[in-house]
Amino acid sequence: MKSVIYPPIGRRIFRVAMRSITMRGLEVLLRTHRGGIVDFDADVAHRALEIMFCSDGDLHGSHPRGAGAFPRVLGRYVREQKALSLESAIHKMTGLPAQQLGLKDRGRIAPGYVADLVLFDPATVIDESTIEQPEAPPVGIPVVMVAGDWVIEDGHVSGKHPGQVLRPSRTRD
Repeated sequence: MKSVIYPPIGRRIFRVAMRSITMRGLEVLLRTHRGGIVDFDADVAHRALEIMFCSDGDLHGSHPRGAGAFPRVLGRYVREQKALSLESAIHKMTGLPAQQLGLKDRGRIAPGYVADLVLFDPATVIDESTIEQPEAPPVGIPVVMVAGDWVIEDGHVSGKHPGQVLRPSRTRD
């Protein structure tokens, strides 16, 4: 890795992260801006093949990324800014994390895989959550299936909770 810039707060997290990942010469700038990644840093991360998308937002927490992290990527960075392709974004949200965590039955739509599916409209999907309304649902996602059960149908939450905590099936060196 050429260089890494990081804030003085969170050095322990930085060290743990750097021990667990390699980026083969990729220069990554890690800067915070009011608790989030600035657009320049996001652009670098979106173009890097090794970087996965995730959210540390709690769905019922006080930060908008709990409800809007992935719709923001699809709406802002894929559709509006064209920072990466739709296929690349979906891979960074599904197949790549499943591969890195060793989740052998996740990350693909195939026989024998757990049916976790999100149907979205690429022309309209976007986050609408804000600091004031962190649980505001995204636009353009009419149905969601978790572990084979519909949890959102026609934009309405079913009340089912078939999800479970997933733990890595292997450790990374």
